[in-house]
Amino acid sequence: MTISEAITNINSVKPNAYTAAEKVAWLYTLDLLVKKNILDMYTEEVEDIEEYTTADQTAELLVPAPWDKIYEHYMAGEIDRLNGETDLYNNDTVLFNRAMADFRNAYNRAHEHKRAAVMLI
Repeated sequence: MTISEAITNINSVKPNAYTAAEKVAWLYTLDLLVKKNILDMYTEEVEDIEEYTTADQTAELLVPAPWDKIYEHYMAGEIDRLNGETDLYNNDTVLFNRAMADFRNAYNRAHEHKRAAVMLI
């Protein structure tokens, strides 16, 4: 999924007043979290990501289909949090956490985890 597709998707299911720049920043934040907390825990090297800008509309986000709903749930949560919609935010967070866990589990099954260094005394 590209940045443009993610923004188009959220705007179609949850009309809002937030700018494309704000949504791009949310997507960048989420991809940083995915990289640090999931991708970097495995032996396959993943390049650092440059900060996304509104000019990067065709840039591919890190989480592939079928787990890419994670972006919609995250942005929906940000919209509802900023709008003070606590119940909707809580629902979005549950959906986001479930999507994140599904992606993490699938990634874990398909990749070799880094081994922790053991120090013998």
